[in-house]
Amino acid sequence: MSQIAVAAALAAAIVVAGGIFGYRHHEQAQAARARVASCEVIHAQVAKWASLDRPLMTGSAPVLAVLGDSYTAGTQLPELSDDYAVLTARALGMRANVVGWPGSGYVNPSACGGHPFSRQLAQALSPVPRILVIEGGTNDYTYSDARLRSAAASLVATVKREAPTTRIVLLGPAITPRRPAADMRRVDATLASVAKAEDVGYVSALSWLAPADLAGDHLHPNEAGHQVYAKSLSAALRSPRVTP
Repeated sequence: MSQIAVAAALAAAIVVAGGIFGYRHHEQAQAARARVASCEVIHAQVAKWASLDRPLMTGSAPVLAVLGDSYTAGTQLPELSDDYAVLTARALGMRANVVGWPGSGYVNPSACGGHPFSRQLAQALSPVPRILVIEGGTNDYTYSDARLRSAAASLVATVKREAPTTRIVLLGPAITPRRPAADMRRVDATLASVAKAEDVGYVSALSWLAPADLAGDHLHPNEAGHQVYAKSLSAALRSPRVTP
């Protein structure tokens, strides 16, 4: 091959390599921008709860605290006052302390990072609630059973230490088209075993949501879905079966 041909081939290879690098860099930049946009939406949603805190906590009734992920945060809900946690507290005649962070879990830190349930617990325990519902597991299905079990047990142990008079109830994940059903059942079973071992309440939500109860993203409950959650959870909290 002539020197001219070799030089041409080398130049072509450089161009191809540069194109691949440029495409990957473009993809990474797009992904980074998407994460930033997602975090901005999440922070805005969490901030909305600040305006509801005062009216939800007004009075002297006992407190129902709900710590959880995007279900608890009311993702896809036009009005946060329709959130299942608020509706459940109302049904039980209690004040509501709602602490939800989209994408979070017992292990998973959310897309923004640094927000597993353990990082939000102090807010959920102030003031000390009569009942603490920990809703989650949907975002933990990519982690091993052992890691999920350890994180959940550690969280429950912390609550017992920090708020020994609080009744603890774990609320498991729902089955939706956007999550593998087998993984949701596995997570449900893992959390149920933690609740049994730690002698706290457990409520399974695997069968709670029908297609008509889901928002357009086929993952989060719509207004009807939140009503289903509130009705089912309030009934469960009244039941001695989930009382440790």
